Amino acid sequence: MIKLSFQIRCDINQNKIFINCNDILKADIYFYEWNSITNNLSLLYNTISYFDNNEMWYSTTKNLNELKGLKIEILYNDIKIKEEFFNFKTINNQKIKKQIIVAHSKTGIGDNLAATPIIKKLSEIYNQKLILLTYIPSAFINNPYLEEIIPIQSNLETLLSKYSTDEYHINNIFDIMNTNWRMVDHKQLCAYNVGFQLRQDELDMQFYPDTYEPIENLPERFICINPSETEPERTWGYKNWQKFIDLIQEHIPVVAIGKETYLDPNLTKKFSNIQIKNGLNLLNHPSQNTLSQAYHIINKSETFVTMNNGLYILALCNTENHITELSTSWNTHYYRIRKGLENYNLDYVRGTCHAECLANPNLNVDIIGSIEILKSGNCYLGKPYNCHPTPEQVYESVKNN
Repeated sequence: MIKLSFQIRCDINQNKIFINCNDILKADIYFYEWNSITNNLSLLYNTISYFDNNEMWYSTTKNLNELKGLKIEILYNDIKIKEEFFNFKTINNQKIKKQIIVAHSKTGIGDNLAATPIIKKLSEIYNQKLILLTYIPSAFINNPYLEEIIPIQSNLETLLSKYSTDEYHINNIFDIMNTNWRMVDHKQLCAYNVGFQLRQDELDMQFYPDTYEPIENLPERFICINPSETEPERTWGYKNWQKFIDLIQEHIPVVAIGKETYLDPNLTKKFSNIQIKNGLNLLNHPSQNTLSQAYHIINKSETFVTMNNGLYILALCNTENHITELSTSWNTHYYRIRKGLENYNLDYVRGTCHAECLANPNLNVDIIGSIEILKSGNCYLGKPYNCHPTPEQVYESVKNN
């Protein structure tokens, strides 16, 4: 059964309201003039619509630019199935500008997902859906707080020129200038870029997947792993992954997900060529090559075993996912807080070194004399990445979970 989903947007310049439903449906639609201060409603117009999975447009008895706000209700068999509010003017009759978000992170899935809390908050503050410009549109699919997702290729200045008018306000997020981004909360960084800080209960990230597409031979119960290979400090390596798999697959099937991803001329994310005897190796397999499919597989698993990477951040978007995180020389403290609790539904398995040298300001000063960001690819304490746990440690953690 299809879960009903509506996309509603208002275009004041065209004086049109656009509504799209993801199913074939006959519904009653009511349009109300709405005052966000008094919450007073006045019916403008109602109609019966026959949705057929295409966008339809409407106009009301008043021009949208005359209204302070608009409420839209959609009823099916006299049951309200959708309502949405739009705020157009202040109490002093000043126009409320359309909010534009520009996400400046070009390569990081996790960086972009870290922007979802501030997107949700801005949408709620302004009572409007936002327009997002992003290099990674797949991280924001189906997001109910976005009116439009515009991919950035090499045309950012051209795209921005369209919004350089008094109708719009541009919010630039992931501006990490003069920031040691390994020492800050990326979710709060996006909020600071907009101009304020989020409360603890507003920091959970969101991802809205497409419908799950069944995968042949996916076990009923399994653990999921992501044997990603990226910078050395965030790569556990073939020997460790294979040893862990050999130990744990005696107790439960293992499903591996991940794909090779070109990020920039200096970094291509690959994966360890592991072997699985009990379970399913889906590395680079088409059935898991979208964020939605990866999200669903992780959600179906008993636990998701991973280091700090994009799929780790994706897993954090669902508070029901149990995660077994393998520590690195980075500090992931801020990401490991969900529902306001550190390590909520998460086991953080650490090696013998807890210095987190790539995110330790004291060590930064000792090494380079400042807290500027240290280069990846080095253990600055001269240890062979003892921050990484052993396969035996991870096995015991997962087996006892």
